[in-house]
Amino acid sequence: MASIQSTLNTVWSTLERARILGDPRIIDGIAALLGKEFSQPGWLASQLPEIPSALPLTEQQNIVQQLRVAAQDAKIDLAELFDRYILFRLHEMQPGSRYPTPRHLVAFMYRLAEVQSSMLLADLACGSAGFLVHHMRQPHFSGTCTGIEVDAEWAGLAATNLILHHALRVKHTSPPMFFKDDTLSPQPHYALPLVDRVLMNPPFEEPLQTRLLQSMLESLDANGRACALVPAGTLFNTTIDTVRLRQRMVGAPDDKAAATPAEFQLQAVIELPKNACQPFSGITTYVLLVQRGAPAQPITWFLRGESDGYTGAKKRDLSRSPGTPNDLPTIEQLVTGWSTRQAAAESTTELEITPIESTQHDLLGFSFTTRNPDHMLVSARRYSINNQLYLELLIGQQPDSATGTTSTPITQWLVVNATAAQPVAAPNLTESRGRRVFLTERDPSVRSVALHRDGRLLGVGIDTQQLHTSPYDLRVDRFVRDREEAVTGDPTTITGTLYDREQRLLGVLDELRDLLSDRRARPQTWPPSLTPEDLSNLQPFGRLSQEQQEIWSRIIGFVDDSSTPMIATYFNLADVLATVPNAKLTFVETTLGLFEQMGLIVPVRIRDQSNQEFAAYRLCCSYDYWDLSDEAASDGIESTTVANESPSTDGR
Repeated sequence: MASIQSTLNTVWSTLERARILGDPRIIDGIAALLGKEFSQPGWLASQLPEIPSALPLTEQQNIVQQLRVAAQDAKIDLAELFDRYILFRLHEMQPGSRYPTPRHLVAFMYRLAEVQSSMLLADLACGSAGFLVHHMRQPHFSGTCTGIEVDAEWAGLAATNLILHHALRVKHTSPPMFFKDDTLSPQPHYALPLVDRVLMNPPFEEPLQTRLLQSMLESLDANGRACALVPAGTLFNTTIDTVRLRQRMVGAPDDKAAATPAEFQLQAVIELPKNACQPFSGITTYVLLVQRGAPAQPITWFLRGESDGYTGAKKRDLSRSPGTPNDLPTIEQLVTGWSTRQAAAESTTELEITPIESTQHDLLGFSFTTRNPDHMLVSARRYSINNQLYLELLIGQQPDSATGTTSTPITQWLVVNATAAQPVAAPNLTESRGRRVFLTERDPSVRSVALHRDGRLLGVGIDTQQLHTSPYDLRVDRFVRDREEAVTGDPTTITGTLYDREQRLLGVLDELRDLLSDRRARPQTWPPSLTPEDLSNLQPFGRLSQEQQEIWSRIIGFVDDSSTPMIATYFNLADVLATVPNAKLTFVETTLGLFEQMGLIVPVRIRDQSNQEFAAYRLCCSYDYWDLSDEAASDGIESTTVANESPSTDGR
């Protein structure tokens, strides 16, 4: 019995022999075949990709049969095969900052927003429709889905995904609504109803992203919730539209003197673990959770996850389920259980202690909240004393608005173990060993602090009213601190530990020096220089058609020869189309894929000054022929100052 991946390798080879090259074009071809197999007349059929004309009918039938057998062997259906395996044969971000949202993040955001199977769910930039089909896969699904996508290629993938899930999973319900159109069109040809939930991973491009997030808020019904992925700039960017967006999310009034109820409440800002969006994007990504209507106790959580159940970056296997360690379930249970939390018996008159438990009632961590809404956590410190975890929480009143003075804080000591957090008398700090860490310190807005079971800081809960000051800065780093204060202990032990670490570091440096000793140094600017010898070696092999030869003649011109040495300039699909105006989009894409496989051009990621990533190409040069392993190579992201098209010196 062949594995799914081996079957997909065979299908890929079949399509490549038909001159359908590159993962995006191959996935389009498979989507066309599967969509045709299950589509209904008049519903989404017009949105499907075109079946490749170069693929004989017998091969088309053979591919569909191979996929059926692979799905049956794995005890899944074709809908899951397409959504979980085929789409994730893409291994890099596509043009327009687009990629299929990793499905463990889809599931996390779905649970975080507490979507129920009977709800109306919308995605205003639905891409491959991952959020929508996750909704359709829920037991006893009786809700509706609405998706909008402006890009024709992604609309085709979404249509296929929706067709497969409706035909194979939820035949009894009405088909989902799907529109290939610009969500922001002044006069769209459709009317969207207000919905219970909006889940979205919009393109990280401005001003499109901000306008989509604004439309997300407008689409919510009363008590509706929205959950969206955003880059760091959305949290602090000072453009007028972005500041206004954050003002609405935190419920800050336009006129502070007006006592109007908040229209929206920001429930959580979550920094996802590093590499959570890999292999598509390496930038730090955040989740925003917003509710329409103000809750009784307005606290906004600022949380940070360190792991998401996967290891590595570019080689992540997103077709498998996440493992451990994984901080996302703890974050999910903290946020979703906040409104219905029950204080533990160990709580004090000043402090509410709440365990964070999994759905199987396993202890994941704790939250500690001041009982009096006028009180704050002046500081929270963690100590390790005789291998036992202690917390020192200082509880005080908000500073007097007129004088700025505060009352003397109350000190609450807690001992934390695998089952409980219990108040104790102050321990002897002279016996402290290991880390002594500030979790929060002198922030007048902290009402709660959340910790993992092992004492790691998960995040803090902020009085939302404290966020009502322009420019409504929502950076997680502004509130979530985990700063080491001191390390105490026996001097001989500390010195020995430092010596051991120094020796290990020297060993690693020796290995790195040996690795690089027989290889030329990395260039200090991006893109790397291009020598005349490099240009002469760039020759297509085989016979090119006249159209392909014309495209190559344009590509070889993407060189800046005004500098010494020459530089291979970046270009994208649109640049090539502009120089060959009569060429068809699909033909140019296929030709670029052919040149890439010939080793003539290199796909790269460009990161600009605002830390945004873009897909591009450049000509190959001698730098690209290093014989390094994947682990020793760079992550493939080239940094450049796109605004003035001059390469920076801090590229990696």
